[in-house]
Amino acid sequence: MKIKDAPITDRSEQVAVSEIQHGCLFLGVSEWFVPTDVYGMYGFPLDRSNFNKMVKRKNWRNPELQNKIWRRRIGRGGGYEYHFTLIPIIGRVKWLKEKIDAKTIQENIRATPEIQHLEAWTFYANQSEKCKKAAKKRLSAIMALEALVCTVGGQDVGFANSLIAKNYKVSKSSLYNWQARLHGKPREDRLAYLVDQYTRRNSY
Repeated sequence: MKIKDAPITDRSEQVAVSEIQHGCLFLGVSEWFVPTDVYGMYGFPLDRSNFNKMVKRKNWRNPELQNKIWRRRIGRGGGYEYHFTLIPIIGRVKWLKEKIDAKTIQENIRATPEIQHLEAWTFYANQSEKCKKAAKKRLSAIMALEALVCTVGGQDVGFANSLIAKNYKVSKSSLYNWQARLHGKPREDRLAYLVDQYTRRNSY
């Protein structure tokens, strides 16, 4: 199943996506980007002039879509911010991978494990740093997948899995297995359940 590798341009499509896109990212990762952060990356133009021409051509700053796909930037310098779902889908995967990193995950795990998850966290604590790093990478992949699925729609779950698997250099079956392992687990405790029981199977 194909998804065209281009930002949303049609107004009706913009409105439809704006209804599902917010809340796709978790653990405090911002969903917004400023133009200077994406020049020449993720499929965007190299400079401000061409970026602004693209914005005008695609009608991104439609007043009806303010705070949906664009908003005014608060603070020094002013300007505008745009929602990450405007990033072409291939670039969006790379953007998600950069934003959802090990540091972000570590800062948002449960400080004091609840009793029903204490055993999992105890097992996690006793693992090597290599194993813990692998678990964080797995969780990053899962979070990126969840965010991507949220933005492309349920009918494209398979395609989203393929993109994440390719960018994280894992198999689609691994992604499915990790998701199954995390089913029903609290978000703050998921990291503990992504450490393999046996070190030799720990092949992120």
